[in-house]
Amino acid sequence: MIFALVVAAGAIFVWWSSGGLPDVVASHFIAGGGADGFLRRSEYTAFMLALVALVPLLLRLAGTLAGRLPARFVNLPNKQYWLAPERKAATLSSIASFGTWTSYATLALLCAVHGLVVHANAVQPPHLDEAPLIGLVAVYLGALFAGTLVVLSRFFRAP
Repeated sequence: MIFALVVAAGAIFVWWSSGGLPDVVASHFIAGGGADGFLRRSEYTAFMLALVALVPLLLRLAGTLAGRLPARFVNLPNKQYWLAPERKAATLSSIASFGTWTSYATLALLCAVHGLVVHANAVQPPHLDEAPLIGLVAVYLGALFAGTLVVLSRFFRAP
């Protein structure tokens, strides 16, 4: 339920903040921040709404579905230990939680990038400030790397 509310909040943000975009939205930018791709506002908004709703959902489902796969398809260090019947539920719950956490981080990134696109379209000619985008992507990738290390470090330890 919380996941659905957070994704809905992201979709509402995209829908609400897209209302002030021009009829033709600069939607793709080259190095230096200049626009080189354009969409109608309705197309851009539909695309972003689909991204904000579907990408986090797919990431969460990937983590959740890992628990429904046969053990031979689950790739974990020390797999026999972690998928033993007495630990299997906790292991799969940990994987599903990581999928959910990743989906939240991705949703935040997508909403932030949309905010940058809205800001870029507020000036003429449209111009994307690259520094915040680079910072956002760096933080996102760093968080994914750290999260992956945390999850995997648990599974590399087997008594």
